[in-house]
Amino acid sequence: MDDSGVTVRAGARLHLGLVKTGDGPDFVSAGLSLASPVLKVNVSWRETGAKSGPAMAIKAAEAALKNFGVKDKVSIRIIEDLPRHFGLGSGTRLALSSAAAAIKLAGKRMEVLKVAKLTGRGKRSAMGSVLFAKGGVAADMEGQIVRTAAPMGWRVALITPLPHAGDRGGANGFQEEMALANVASIKGKAREDAADAAVACIVGGASMGDFSLFSEGVSTLQRIAARKYGPLQGGPASTVNGRAILRKLVREGWAACGQSSWGPLIFAVAPSIKDAGSLQESACSWKEVSDVNIVRISNSGRLFL
Repeated sequence: MDDSGVTVRAGARLHLGLVKTGDGPDFVSAGLSLASPVLKVNVSWRETGAKSGPAMAIKAAEAALKNFGVKDKVSIRIIEDLPRHFGLGSGTRLALSSAAAAIKLAGKRMEVLKVAKLTGRGKRSAMGSVLFAKGGVAADMEGQIVRTAAPMGWRVALITPLPHAGDRGGANGFQEEMALANVASIKGKAREDAADAAVACIVGGASMGDFSLFSEGVSTLQRIAARKYGPLQGGPASTVNGRAILRKLVREGWAACGQSSWGPLIFAVAPSIKDAGSLQESACSWKEVSDVNIVRISNSGRLFL
């Protein structure tokens, strides 16, 4: 085994929507991988008395090592971090990055979906795990994954709403588990619409470079998700200003927009750098907006540095 550290760099994940379709439970979801912001972690063998790092990351790394019969302990250092509970998939990225680095440190290999299972990730959807490994745009149709690369010219506006006294805040951890457990599944035509939106429109649109089809899929999936989760968070977004931002985005014709996961992050996808610049200029003038960043979609997965 190598006694030097291994560093993993992984871009954030944007959640385009998730809905429960069965009591199994089964889910339909879609998302994309971002070139920035990124998580960068270093994993090395732990010396006696050395600092170990975040508990969740250590647990994930050592669970992966235990699968190979490796009992050595590791230290984890976060070099660049992602905001927690913000809509960027920080928990999954940290667990998978830590486990992937530990596996490479031990000179082993493991398929990403198995890594996710060992680290307790991807219980509802494997979409985030696949994006971690390969990047691009992906959908999970009740356990069946489809993925494609996104057009190089497309851009994503990451919009941070200003905090508001009336914000409920997004769900996470046990609160999220309880919320999803109590939300009713969609059936019949609504289930078919969600599946078509995720697979045919979002992934299909990205594959063909058809931005209108992609936008239709995002809009539909967000609308279906909002019907189910809206009562838990006060509407289509978990913040007062997030909801106002979404109304303005739709009014200005940005159909491929929504809240990522439980937020507070709001996103809007644009078909070109020029369009993204216009969107950024407009959104920066809105009183509800704290910050707007324009980023690329990443068509590659985690990197070992």
